[in-house]
Amino acid sequence: MDKIEKFSITSGITMWECLLRIDEFDIGLNNRSRNKLKEFAAFIIHFAKKLFDTDAYELAHEVASASTLLKELYNDKTPEGISRYENIQELLNGIREFSETRQNEGSDPILTAYMENVALLTNEDNETEEDKNKVSLMTIHASKGLEFANVFVVGVEHELFPNSFASNSSTELEEERRLFYVAITRAMVNVFLSYASLRYKWGSPVDSSPSRFIREIEPQYVDFSEAGLFQHNESKVQTGLSDKRIPQSTGLTQKTTPSNPNEIAVGMKVEHARFGVGKVLSMEGNYPSTKATVFFEKAGQKQLLLKFAKLRIVK
Repeated sequence: MDKIEKFSITSGITMWECLLRIDEFDIGLNNRSRNKLKEFAAFIIHFAKKLFDTDAYELAHEVASASTLLKELYNDKTPEGISRYENIQELLNGIREFSETRQNEGSDPILTAYMENVALLTNEDNETEEDKNKVSLMTIHASKGLEFANVFVVGVEHELFPNSFASNSSTELEEERRLFYVAITRAMVNVFLSYASLRYKWGSPVDSSPSRFIREIEPQYVDFSEAGLFQHNESKVQTGLSDKRIPQSTGLTQKTTPSNPNEIAVGMKVEHARFGVGKVLSMEGNYPSTKATVFFEKAGQKQLLLKFAKLRIVK
């Protein structure tokens, strides 16, 4: 890349143009390097063509998989590698949530819209004294040495905290336990531990259960606000928790094979992978900008962009 950058500067053309015309220039690269760069350019072109007609989550997940990024990070079992792997997972979950919200609003759930949204939310760190009254978000590592009146530790779940790789050895598990200790001792008054009963992992809903670390806290120091999920049990002094499992979610349907959007018409009964079965009330616009208003039995009325909604006609 250093050679391409240097050639770009001296020749007055962009690095991207250098990649596209790599065989036309003598940049001092061997055939193997040239072929790798041509493969990279073809990779970018392939996904650029999908940018405006593919769901942001599907495109991002395909890029992460095709680039072998996920594989490389998964194979890195160092704490940094594990953290990067989990960060990619959360990024994809965030993109999926964005895509679903955009679909609910009847807007294009494309990747460029997601990037614009992220840019608008970015804080440029021009903080003033008036901004001090706020909630600070940080990793547990970054919180070391700091103290706050109230601390919220989120995602205290099995295979998340401790992470799934910590079960490989007692040393890794103990390191996760030390991190948990750091987290809860940042609080001067109250610490709130929370977990999700259902969490998206790699774009699919997965039932979650509370972390073992919660069970290790002496019961007299814990107040469970969600009595329906976990109840205090005097016969289990060690944990203060019953073995009652979190109920599984019933609000999600199985993935469906979508019908041709051009075949969908007003009055038809359709099925959506997330919202379930519903009836098409009205349609507006011409494909690929056709929007359908659908009343779902469980989710209520939604306006969906047909090219992204993936509706299946129910006979």
